Parts: sequence; structure tokens; C-alpha cells
Amino acid sequence: MARAPLKVTRLGAAIAVVALLVSCTDQPAPQSAAPSTTAQPSTRPSPTNSPDDDKSGPRDNVFGVWMPGGVPQGMARRLASPNVRVTKVTAGLSWMRSASDGRSPPRGWEFPFEMAYISPSHYARFIQGADATRKLEQGDMVLAETASRMRDDGRGLRLDLDTGHFVVRDVVSDEATSGYEALAAGRPPAGWGRAYLLVRSQNAYRLVQEVRRLASGHPFRVRRGGIVPFLRYADGVTPQMYYKQEFGEFPAVPSADGSIEIEPAWRHRNIVHAKVPILGEVTCHRRFVTQLRNAMRRVVRAKLQRLVHPSQFAGCFNARFIGSDPSDRLSAHAWGGAVDLNASENPFGAKPAMDRRLVRLLRRFGFNWGGDWLVPDGMHFEWARTPYRPGRRS
Repeated sequence: MARAPLKVTRLGAAIAVVALLVSCTDQPAPQSAAPSTTAQPSTRPSPTNSPDDDKSGPRDNVFGVWMPGGVPQGMARRLASPNVRVTKVTAGLSWMRSASDGRSPPRGWEFPFEMAYISPSHYARFIQGADATRKLEQGDMVLAETASRMRDDGRGLRLDLDTGHFVVRDVVSDEATSGYEALAAGRPPAGWGRAYLLVRSQNAYRLVQEVRRLASGHPFRVRRGGIVPFLRYADGVTPQMYYKQEFGEFPAVPSADGSIEIEPAWRHRNIVHAKVPILGEVTCHRRFVTQLRNAMRRVVRAKLQRLVHPSQFAGCFNARFIGSDPSDRLSAHAWGGAVDLNASENPFGAKPAMDRRLVRLLRRFGFNWGGDWLVPDGMHFEWARTPYRPGRRS
């Protein structure tokens, strides 16, 4: 979402680049810490046509603040002042048991459903196009436009989730939901999800310094609206509903060990074994294989195949949560929409050793690179958009 450039002094511009465009920790940021702006799919829908959605997304001077695992209790209160407004959003994964539109999972299975809980009286003060959230009461939710199109239904839809029973009161733009499938009113169940903050402040430098103090040495990210498509938890990652839109919604059953069991019929239709250049045989989603194969062919044509080590290929399809943590979101590997390359040289959390020529090439083919994330995952390349159009640079 484009934004007009900020009018700042040279000193202010330098501060903004350092404080808002890189990972924020008490240690020097790695070179790979620049934010990923490739998380927006090419299939990203336009806002709805309702009057309050003519302009959607973060309001002026609104920032997203998040930390791995969620911001600590009390951070919102400590950041707030007469000149700084703060609201907490708790986002995570629910599981859909049934829906009134008839698009329910088979008996004994559930659909993963990424959503967030908000304060209805506050959220729209930070995000434009979200005026419908002001009217929400406990048990109400608004549905993102993309999520609504996938269900062919909207207002009045009833959803039975493991986190409660909900009625959809309105449909808003994807920008208004910050990329979540739905926003619900009220407090989430105890221990559910990851909390992040939306902050409205005129003083970006002071905000970053205060967050740094409250983070007590833990990594954090402060992002101004417009730098990435959505201000949300883990803002460099493509929202789950776009994976559903591209690869399909699968019925599954989550397990306490961090894995998920996906319905065999969905797996049979979508997960395939195929050969691709350099890597050999892979197991991926059938739609992702084409994109991966084209990317590896280009690597060969560019004479860069030496940068990919087949012996360090760590897989594609893996039905699990991120980090095999059942309290987190689903990994892109659960759709067969990500690959781990040069794994032993790029362990999770370490400074990436991936050659940037390979990174640039794969980005052109619609991949998002985990080496850009706040906690880097340098081996990880996941789907971010499709299709790739030859000759066009992203």
C-alpha cells in the first residue's frame, strides 16, 4: 500500500531508516535484517466498495509493535500517554468446526482459521476502513473480503470455532483486518495467540527508544504503516488466507507434538512427488512445484547452481506448526509451499549465509526469504505470490 514520503530532516530520515526499517535488538542488526516487502501476493484483492473502505489500512503516524512470542503484559499501558495512543491486538490460529454456509469440514476434521481479537471501541482509530468493528459485541466478528469470497458468504454467516461461536456482522477489506481472515470482539481465551500493539505517535524515535527499554534486551520490531502491506504479528510473512486462496483450504487435526494430520483426500489431490533441477525429487503442493521448477531452471541458466547444495535440501511439504509449536501459526510447509535450502549452513536464528544472488533470483520468482525476518531463518524460502511473469522484475 503506497504512502506519500514523510517530510523529515536529514537527521530524522536517518533515524527513521535505522529505527523503522530493520530488526530492533540490543545487538547490532545483521545485514539480512532489512524488512521483507515481498509478502504481498500479486493476487491481493482490492478493498470493498463500502464508503468507509475507500481508503483502508493504517492511519497516519500509526506503527505496529511486536516481539517473538508476543509483547509482554503491561507494555501497552506503559507506552500509552496523552500523546501516544495504544491498542492491543491478539492474533492466532483457531480451528473451524462448522459454518452455516454449508462449507464445513468433514466430520472429525477442522479448518485452520487465522483471526485476531480486538477492542471494538479502539481498533478503528488506528486502521482506516474498519469502522464496522466499532459496532461489534462479544460473539461478533467481521470477515476479510478474501475470506468472504472463499466462502461465498458474508454477513450473517455463523462459525463454530474451537475458540467460540461467532456471527459475521460485516465484510471489510483485507487491509482493514490487517490480513487476518476475521476480527472478533473482546478478549481471547486465556493463553491463546500472540499479542502485538498498534501505536499512534508523532515521535517515531521516542517510540522506538521506549519499546527498546521495555523489551529488556529481547528482539522487537517497530514498523510504520505503509512499509509492509499489513501491520500485524510477524509482518514479513504472507497471511494464511492467501495460502488458502492459492493452494486450497485443508481439513486437518492438530496434535500436541506440533504436527497436524491433513485429510488424506486433500493430500492426494494436492501434494505431489516431482523432480526439479538441482534438488532432484521433491514433495510439494502441485501448484508450488511449477514455481519451484521454473526458479531452479533459471538458477541453472544463470550458472548459479553451485550456490544450491542438494545434500543440504531439507524438504518442502511438512504438515506442522511453525517451530512445531502448537500454540503458534501453521508453517507454509503445511501447504507444501516452502523449501529449505542449504540448511546446515543457515540454521534457524543464526546470521544467514545464503548468497544474495540466489535470494534476489528466487524473489523474482515470487518467493519470500526467511533471512529477512526478525528472527532469521536463512534456509527458508516460501511462496509469496504467483504467477511469475518472465521478464518482469518484482
